[in-house]
Formats: sequence, structure tokens, C-alpha cells
Amino acid sequence: MSPPFPRLRVPLVERSVRGRRCDRAELMIRVRLRPPGANPEAERPFTFIVDTGSDATVVPAWLAERHHIPFVRAPRPDVLTGLGGQLGGSWGAITLFLVEEWITLPRFFHASPAPSSVEAWEKQLLRERSPPKLVLGRAGILDRFGIRIASGHLTIARQSGAP
Repeated sequence: MSPPFPRLRVPLVERSVRGRRCDRAELMIRVRLRPPGANPEAERPFTFIVDTGSDATVVPAWLAERHHIPFVRAPRPDVLTGLGGQLGGSWGAITLFLVEEWITLPRFFHASPAPSSVEAWEKQLLRERSPPKLVLGRAGILDRFGIRIASGHLTIARQSGAP
């Protein structure tokens, strides 16, 4: 019998939206960074909300700049359109550690809010002791991993023959 493929199983976070229960999966995932003059293999954990309805992994551009997540700002902003509306920003890639391997995914860095908004937002996060949450979408995930939500848990498992 061959050993099972690596998997990650996390409990869903209980929450409600407008009085209706709407649990979600949140994962702490290590992201590869490129700080100036530092080890090129630097990394930092970020909390990602797993959005099985989103094609794109989304990171605020100001957060990428502040934490040295490599990206190039497009000279002309692209637009990401979804059920929740539109975001302006730049397409690129993000490298993260998921289910025991480093993978590079397409991602969308959405345009930065005004600096005063960023500062107010960070103060609120400090008060709540909550790190910023990024969105982990399907692109680059579903061709490598199977995702299952059942019994109050999200399971991500490496698929047989995945790249």
C-alpha cells in the first residue's frame, strides 16, 4: 500500500453574515518575501481566507510593499471582476508553502488605500490582535490539490500526478 498524499485539515471558523451562519476556512500560510539586503529565502506567515468561489488569490498592494512580497505595479491598472464588484490593481505571482511544498500561484495585488486608511486599519488590527487576512483563490490550486469541505473542516490534499 502506497503512503497517503500529504494533506492539511483545518476546522472551519464559525461566523455569521446578516444573521445567517457562514463558516469559513482560514489558513496560516508561509509566504516567500524579498526584503532588501536580506536572505532571498525569507518568509513570513499570513492568514488566508480560503474562498472556493474566487478564481484569484488577492493581496493588498500596500501590504505587499510593507512586507516585501515581490510584485510589480502595472503602469496601467488591471481590473479584477467578481460577484462582489471590481478591484483595480496588478496581476503577478505569489510563492507560498502549502501542504508541505512551495508553490507559485497567480495573484492579484489590488490597489492600495490611502495611507491614513492603512494606518487606521492597522490600529484596528492591533486592537483586535488580528493579522490581516488575504484571499486564497482557486487558480493554481485545483490543478495540484483536491479541496473538500465536510463535517466542519476544510481538507486540502495533494492529488496523484499533480505537477
